[in-house]
Amino acid sequence: MKTWNGTFTEDEAFLTKAFETSIHCDKHFWKHDILVSMAHVKMLAKSGVISQDDCDAILVHMQELLWDMEAGRINFSAEDESIHKAILNILSVRIGALSSKIDLYRNEAQYTALVFRFYLKDAINDLLQQLQCLEKKASAKSDTSMYSCMLKRDITRLENCLAGTDCIPFSKTTGSSEEAFSIDPDFLKTELGFSKVCLCDRDGAGDRDFAIEFLSCASMTMMHLSQLSSQLAKDGVFARPQIVSGKAGKVYGILFSLLTTLQSLPPEESSGFYEDKEAVVNAFETMKSCIIVLKKSLE
Repeated sequence: MKTWNGTFTEDEAFLTKAFETSIHCDKHFWKHDILVSMAHVKMLAKSGVISQDDCDAILVHMQELLWDMEAGRINFSAEDESIHKAILNILSVRIGALSSKIDLYRNEAQYTALVFRFYLKDAINDLLQQLQCLEKKASAKSDTSMYSCMLKRDITRLENCLAGTDCIPFSKTTGSSEEAFSIDPDFLKTELGFSKVCLCDRDGAGDRDFAIEFLSCASMTMMHLSQLSSQLAKDGVFARPQIVSGKAGKVYGILFSLLTTLQSLPPEESSGFYEDKEAVVNAFETMKSCIIVLKKSLE
């Protein structure tokens, strides 16, 4: 749905088009969107909504697309609008009308939340591995052993955040009143490796507490990374601690910005914008880059 009315010049039309697209951010979710769609197609076949032959044909092409993405053979543009639309556009060329079955009984808000949670689960696991490695390196040196204790607390907080993220945001039924379809959240949970189903489907689709919790954990971790970088500068093994300090301030700002945005939105509207995804992706990439640099400094 267009978010504007009226006549625009060509340049203005381009800007307004970019205004409502999310591909620049959710392109990071390509793997998770494909895997979630594959699980959804399997569920449709299991429930008899589509035939097993159609399911198998779709899955073969989605697996091929996954390989193409991993090999870097696919590029996206602003015309794709979102990662899910981009993937559907590619599949519509490859398998024609069969691609339309991928979105049968797909609730956009719930699936957006599911893909987001799926991405963040992997991001947190990645950060946990990086932090555990950094903690071991810090504990091995007398000047930085104190920071090992800080990092252990950060690891515990992230583990708790992972538990809150690890939830399928689905209801039992979706679709029109004339033709309801029974969603099987337990099937999706098992297929995608989640541990539980959210207590309330409407809250599950609109809930972004897990994103705020992640940004809070990231902010505290970045504070400790900044302190560690200052110590390493004193030891003469890290030249520019102000860079990590500046990136810590960036993550603090991301947290405050998303809190400010979400407090003014009803939960059912929080799935209709991409600032939450952009915030989490930026914080994740910022923190990971800082951890990697500090790991190298401790070698």
